Amino acid sequence: MKTDPRLVGQYLTNNYSQLQNIISRADTKANIVLGLIGAILSLFFNFSITQNNFSMWQVMIVLTLFFISGFFAFSTLYPRTSKKTNNFSLTYYRDAIDIDAKKTTALFMKTDVEEKITQDLINNIKELSKIINNKFRNLRFSYIFLALAVLIKVIFELYYWFSLWR
Repeated sequence: MKTDPRLVGQYLTNNYSQLQNIISRADTKANIVLGLIGAILSLFFNFSITQNNFSMWQVMIVLTLFFISGFFAFSTLYPRTSKKTNNFSLTYYRDAIDIDAKKTTALFMKTDVEEKITQDLINNIKELSKIINNKFRNLRFSYIFLALAVLIKVIFELYYWFSLWR
């Protein structure tokens, strides 16, 4: 029994679309992390550093952790730049650039290209999955370093305030 091509096409295009949405969500989360870093650093510089509440080594530790978190968040946002595969693809922009529209249209009208389209979508879904894996790995590292930076900053703040009571 042969699979209905419409069913396969709908399944693959839905998966492709869902993966694109997941990439968008990862980018949104990375933007939120970068915004949080900016807000926290702004408050940190306005209140704590200007009043000399921290020594230089404490400031450098906190800033380094925020910088590393920001680096991983930015790495999540950095555009993907995969190389050309030199395969037929209308969904991957690097390969689609070189397609001759007239020849491809004629090919689509004259032959049965369901297998090529299916293979194209499956290859792109695989590549998108790799991109998502990398983005969320970078996002996890960003979260870890952001949490460490905030935790260490809070510890330094508490130490400073408790030292005032003595």
